[in-house]
Formats: sequence, structure tokens, C-alpha cells
Amino acid sequence: MKVNTKFTKLVAGAALAIATVAGISSTATAGAAYEREYTYYDANGGYIGTKLYTCDGGVYRSGQTSSNYDVLLVPCEDF
Repeated sequence: MKVNTKFTKLVAGAALAIATVAGISSTATAGAAYEREYTYYDANGGYIGTKLYTCDGGVYRSGQTSSNYDVLLVPCEDF
């Protein structure tokens, strides 16, 4: 039986492309390593806002942001 090498290469190439795309997709949708909470302060040190990036990709904001802030990192495996 003669094997059609062009067809075999085409199928192998398509399988490789699908596997590559599937690998990229699973990497892109992987969860974050840390939940990050930014707490923002005014020039006098008073609280003015919060921004929270959750492990599942959610973002929650309240108040205002500024260049004065603290960051709290919590490993996502703790949730």
C-alpha cells in the first residue's frame, strides 16, 4: 500500500498546529499566581481607594487611585 506523503505531512502539520494552539490557550487562561490588593492614599496618608485583582481574573475598584499605594499579595493557592 502506497502512503500519500503530502497528505500525511498535511495531517501531521494540522495536528501540530492544533496542539500548539491548545497549549497556548490553556496557558493564557491559567489563573494568576497571586491575588493583588492595592490600597491608595492621598498626599497626607489618608485612604482614598482600593483596587483588587482576584485569582479568577476579576477586578474590583472603589474610590480613587494615586501614586501613593501599598500592595498586598496573597498566593492564589490559599483560596
